[in-house]
Amino acid sequence: MLLSPQQVVDLSLGAAEAEAALNAFRSVGRFRVLVCGGDGTVAWVLSLLNSTAGLGGWRTEGSYTPPVAVLRRRSRGSAQRR
Repeated sequence: MLLSPQQVVDLSLGAAEAEAALNAFRSVGRFRVLVCGGDGTVAWVLSLLNSTAGLGGWRTEGSYTPPVAVLRRRSRGSAQRR
């Protein structure tokens, strides 16, 4: 299964774009979040999910919290360390 352009968010466009994407999926119900990047990107997305939920955002008590998966590109040196 491939992702459609509506399901992919370029985080370099800023927090407003990412928040808009999360809000767009509010009506979907159950969805998943795939973060492609390093530790900083993952931390930023998790923080965004937490702050959006905590400030009267898409999540309410007892509602769905999306699972988050992380896809990292293997660094060039990691294959040589084995």
